[in-house]
Amino acid sequence: AFLCVLFSAGGLALYALLLLLPVCAGAVLAAFLMRSARLVPALELRAGQEVLGYVADEADYTRARDAAAEILSVGGEASASALPAVTKNEVKIESSRLTGAQTLCAELIGHSEIPHTDACGIYVDGRFLCAVKSEAEARRVFASYLDELSDGKEGVSGFVEDVRYVQGVYPDTPEILRDADGLRALLSPKSADSYYTVTEEATPAQIAAKLGITTEKLLSLNPAAAGLDTLPAGTRLLTERGKPFLTLKTVTTEVLVETKDFETVEIQSDSLYIGSSRVVAEGSSGTQQITNLVTYVDGVRVSTEEISRLTAKEPVARTVQVGTRALDSSYVIATSYGGILLWPVPMADRINSDYAYRWGKLHAALDIGSSSGTSLGKTVVAAAAGTVVIAGVHSSYGYYVKIDHGNGLQTLYAHCMAGSLLVYPGQKVVAGQAIARVGQTGYATGPHLHFEVIVNGVRVDPKPYLGIKRR
Repeated sequence: AFLCVLFSAGGLALYALLLLLPVCAGAVLAAFLMRSARLVPALELRAGQEVLGYVADEADYTRARDAAAEILSVGGEASASALPAVTKNEVKIESSRLTGAQTLCAELIGHSEIPHTDACGIYVDGRFLCAVKSEAEARRVFASYLDELSDGKEGVSGFVEDVRYVQGVYPDTPEILRDADGLRALLSPKSADSYYTVTEEATPAQIAAKLGITTEKLLSLNPAAAGLDTLPAGTRLLTERGKPFLTLKTVTTEVLVETKDFETVEIQSDSLYIGSSRVVAEGSSGTQQITNLVTYVDGVRVSTEEISRLTAKEPVARTVQVGTRALDSSYVIATSYGGILLWPVPMADRINSDYAYRWGKLHAALDIGSSSGTSLGKTVVAAAAGTVVIAGVHSSYGYYVKIDHGNGLQTLYAHCMAGSLLVYPGQKVVAGQAIARVGQTGYATGPHLHFEVIVNGVRVDPKPYLGIKRR
């Protein structure tokens, strides 16, 4: 019975193994296929028997070799030929094993005939400058050089050129591997200052024209010559400053205050006639604080970027009432006596004082009042279409309005109620448009409208212009 059980158990194990074999084989095959799928064509690079790395194609190798040759050429043309001979074999590898250009460049230098060492390479706009043992030392030299160029200028200073520090293998030669002093020597001006010596006496303008520069530039470079009419022979003039190895870029903030104009809001009002208006509330401008980021290159402003805009004071709108009330045609007819001018106070029908001499002098106007009750507060209208010349206050007239109707004809309306003026200088008005209310301001013995007609600057009798016959 025991053997039967054992045999039965063994058979089951064997049966299970037979079932699992195809599954395992499939998994192995799948893993192999997946790995094969991840393999990419590549070039294996060897120097002798030693593998330098793997690149995707010939172009990647060429770029790394050119970079290594550029570094070695700093030490002389013969140094570039010291790169090792490289053999290339086509292989398939996982893409993660491909060698970067900087790493391959270091490998080529490391296998060259030139002594080499681990150092920090300095690249300016992608071109190799030199190498130093310590990156920190290199950064200190460039920081000192930047301070020298900026010379206390406000803002954040930097270089226009892209300066990078790359750790790697570099030739251990005096031409390539520098100390702090050697690196600083490389940062001296690319070109020296240019000078011109005056050969014969001439004015600054004549010399500038000869040199092909402006007089302003010549004098800015030579301030001592600014006050001289002529420059004697032998005078040495600076014509161009030497260019620094690197270009200074300074970024600073600039704060400006900008005025924001107010809007005018019009409110329709049927208490005013069409064409008339009244300022209810004066407007006031607002202010905004604008912060700009300004970039200077060698002291010349090259760009401005707005970074913030803060409203310091909101503008307050100007509110104006605009008349919508139409002129009553029957009123115009009723207040016209056949003259070229309308009766200026529709609700007042009495002439209190005529155009005549009184108290020893000429009263050159009509005083208009009411035969029933007071005329105080009655509406005063424009006697004809025209342009408002004056709308203000006078010691004798009180509050008054003067309108120019063209062709030398003007009308004046005086002693109006304080605060009742409905028009402003420069405003166009139509005949019959409300302009004020009857009052008693200025030199007046009672409420009435003092109405004048002026022709070519001379005050005349208003009656004929109103169509009223003289008595």
